[in-house]
Amino acid sequence: MRGFGRRRWRTLTGIISFCIVLVVSCRQVDPDGGTVDSVGDRIRLGTTAQIVTLDPADAYEQSSMLAIANLGETLYRYELDEQGDLTLVPTLATDLPRLSDDELTYTIPLREDVVFHDGTPFNAEAMAFSLRRFRDNKGRASFLLGDLLGDIEATGEYELTLTLNYPFAGFAALLTFPGGV
Repeated sequence: MRGFGRRRWRTLTGIISFCIVLVVSCRQVDPDGGTVDSVGDRIRLGTTAQIVTLDPADAYEQSSMLAIANLGETLYRYELDEQGDLTLVPTLATDLPRLSDDELTYTIPLREDVVFHDGTPFNAEAMAFSLRRFRDNKGRASFLLGDLLGDIEATGEYELTLTLNYPFAGFAALLTFPGGV
């Protein structure tokens, strides 16, 4: 310990001890004392925030949105490209929306290889139902689509058509909102 110093040694052992305590305390243990298998019917989310709701059609505060974003997928998400710009990327969609000449109709092709957690297939009718429910539920975030979004139709098994009541350049960004799923 000659060149290392007593003070540095105590600091190092303190840090190592803290890391050991942290690792041991983060292990999942069930109430009977056994280790919990990570696969099961529970989701554990460590937070000090209050999750108000897990209903996507009513959630608007950050804690609920964080939980919902980890439980489902959106039509699109944003990613940084090579130049550092945000780019809209399909997730439940297979491509970017096709926009009509009057900029009121968005046609969105959907993935065919998706199932819900219970095994029910995802399709355009399921997405249309979800968007209608979000818009019509009158939840706290429904104002995002409220008077903007008119018709919501499954125009094919895996094709969704959305008609706006008026042109809105930021509409595609709303399709990244976790509450719309």
